[in-house]
Amino acid sequence: MPNGFKRSGGRALLEGIRFLREADEDGRPVLCLFNAPVLLAAIAPRKRGSMRIGILDWTEAYPSGKSGWKMWIYNHIYVWAFRRLDVVASPVSGFRDYYNRYGANIQECLYPLPKMGHDFRHCTSDSKIVRLLYIGADYKRKGGDVLLEMWRNNRPPCAELTFVCPHPPFDSMEGVRFLTDIKAGSEEHRQLFSEHDLLILPTKQEPFGYVLLEAISSGLAIVTTRMPGALDLAREAGGLIAHTPEEAVCQSFALCRSQFMLAKCKSATKAFAHHYTHKSTKRIAELIAN
Repeated sequence: MPNGFKRSGGRALLEGIRFLREADEDGRPVLCLFNAPVLLAAIAPRKRGSMRIGILDWTEAYPSGKSGWKMWIYNHIYVWAFRRLDVVASPVSGFRDYYNRYGANIQECLYPLPKMGHDFRHCTSDSKIVRLLYIGADYKRKGGDVLLEMWRNNRPPCAELTFVCPHPPFDSMEGVRFLTDIKAGSEEHRQLFSEHDLLILPTKQEPFGYVLLEAISSGLAIVTTRMPGALDLAREAGGLIAHTPEEAVCQSFALCRSQFMLAKCKSATKAFAHHYTHKSTKRIAELIAN
């Protein structure tokens, strides 16, 4: 359900309900990732003895901090949905604390790594060129504006930037390739990670930062701030963690100037990915077993 619960349309909702019903009939537990599948699994009729698990990391209320009576109702709808499932878990400690205060029982978990389909095979045609990747629709929140401004003023030599955003602040800039029509989860989206060396996420606020998992799965070096919910994973994967978006951009530029440090960060990411996959799979199995 890539378009969310409100915009999925009747056909997508019916297909989701049919999937849940068939899983119930077959006795298969269902793992629901992200908001729309979690809500649908809570609303859809279910067979006695079925197993439905929800994993998510954000809502409109968290981590935005929105308040008021609309958010009060919104949060209680989510808590009702959480209680309809057998297990609800989140990889973000702040999310768990937030909804546990509302009476939910959110357990700890890890997101599985996405399957990127290229197994660390990087396709850069010139090893002397460092290719940076930025992905973010809300470029102001995710620090994309800071990145472009600093790139224009102090672009590192022998580096190229791919800026993926449906509505970027600029149409063109030296050394930058702007992509505005990449669909999440598409082959073009996955291919981007095989063509780059470094992911830069200089975000100012981030519920989780799923793009960090995509970078880990692809063996990219990572530079981000202290804001993502996936901060600990980025750090354990050998990523560079900055206090501010400006510092993150500076650190990414420094990596571009040091092939040795870049290779070291990429090696750390690859080593972590294998360990993480085993750990996340084990934890999900524990959630199902309990």
